[in-house]
Amino acid sequence: MEKLFSLIKSLDGMEKRYFKLAVSVHKEAGMKNYMRLFTAIAKQRTYNDEALREEFKNDAIVKRFDMSKNYLYRLLLNTLQNYHRNSSVELQLINLLNRASVLYNKMLYKSCMELLNKARELAKRYEYYELLLQIIQKTVQVAIEEGKDTAYMDQLYKEHEHALERSRRINDYRKLYQRLYTFFTTKGNDLRVGGIKTQYLKFLNDPLLSNVQKPTGYEEKSYYYLTHSLCYFCLGEADKSYEYTQLRLNLIKSRPERMVEDPDTYVIVLNSVIFYGSVIYKIRECESAFTKLEQFLVNFPSKRHKIFVAYDNMIALYLTAGKFKEGLVYANKAKAELAVYEEKVFASNKVSLYHDMFYVYFGCQQFEESLEWLNKLLNETKLNVREDIQVTARMTNLILHYELKHFDLLPYLIRRAYSFLYKRKRLHKLEKIFLNFLGKLLHVNPYVKKELIAVFIEIKDALEQLTRDPNEAMVMTEYFDYISWLDSKINNRSFERIV
Repeated sequence: MEKLFSLIKSLDGMEKRYFKLAVSVHKEAGMKNYMRLFTAIAKQRTYNDEALREEFKNDAIVKRFDMSKNYLYRLLLNTLQNYHRNSSVELQLINLLNRASVLYNKMLYKSCMELLNKARELAKRYEYYELLLQIIQKTVQVAIEEGKDTAYMDQLYKEHEHALERSRRINDYRKLYQRLYTFFTTKGNDLRVGGIKTQYLKFLNDPLLSNVQKPTGYEEKSYYYLTHSLCYFCLGEADKSYEYTQLRLNLIKSRPERMVEDPDTYVIVLNSVIFYGSVIYKIRECESAFTKLEQFLVNFPSKRHKIFVAYDNMIALYLTAGKFKEGLVYANKAKAELAVYEEKVFASNKVSLYHDMFYVYFGCQQFEESLEWLNKLLNETKLNVREDIQVTARMTNLILHYELKHFDLLPYLIRRAYSFLYKRKRLHKLEKIFLNFLGKLLHVNPYVKKELIAVFIEIKDALEQLTRDPNEAMVMTEYFDYISWLDSKINNRSFERIV
């Protein structure tokens, strides 16, 4: 039962302790067996049903093994629900609403209204408008039973209309950002691809992002800044992305209670500071944001996997600055922890992380290690995730194998890369020139330096002409610095020193 295994593995130390204490006070027969089953599953690194059945083969529990696992799953969920009942305002509101429903059914309307009034104020303060709608609806029911006057009822209906409108607006902002994010994680931001720039401009010109419809509440402003940040990044204006991220960070700081209530948003905005800051060389600001993120995550061990976005962004920061050894520090940290958290890292983040890991090891001339990470990207990620990086990976794969002197393998790899790019309509000027000249390199004796350098110069001249096109120029250095690599070959210097 994979879902039981996943739930048990997600528990932190305090949750496990609470569950064990809760089970220990149960006086039902067989509780010790459920605790033994919990412990056996917790010890497994991967779920193995056969091993569990073998371990419990002499116990009565094995005769109804599936039922026992289902019971343990429900017991665990109920215990967690009780443990976390006051851990967030959202759960407190749900708990208050449930209690109010019990009192309403008992016709204890005065006590019920007291809880509902408390819940209404809390929901308004934290802008939980969807829950507020439910609370107001229940309040209306109680008010009718209590015979409240018309003025009181009209005020409730007014609050309901306001909450409904705010909920709709927040949902509109959320949908707009989700559409943008989905498009970005699928297509990337290679503006040479037909229709991509048009689509990002369409997102940016949406009425929700215009100056006509200004966002009012916390959630609306948060999504407003977030969507602007990503839009401008995809259009190649990272400085504006950074500005909007700072606005979002200031918004969160102005509501410190929201940082506790919604730690994910604070984690995301700190990662955004590092991400956009890395593009515009904000090294000090990025390092500061990373330190804050590490300190913040200490209090949220179940969210530790989110540090990998920060690791990737810090690697990207030093790649952009050409400081490969500094980036290697974060690459080694990521490598040390990845086995534990890899399954929790989002697919789009994996693609970016794997390629940056390849790049930093490549820059440090650790080519075998570099190949390991590039192979993970090529073989273990979905082709429809971050197509822009997937395209770059096919090109950098050729460069890496050239550095490794795999000359016999390169003709096959060039054909595969060409086929991949052609089928996806990603065969642009840069890719055509590079594939053509790499093929030409294979017909040159690698030990005749003069002939080799002549071909490298020819490739470099052709690529430098492309830099007149701003879209081609951006791709030339965004995920790999092609011209610096050619310079390193022409001048017989390390790639790191050239970058």
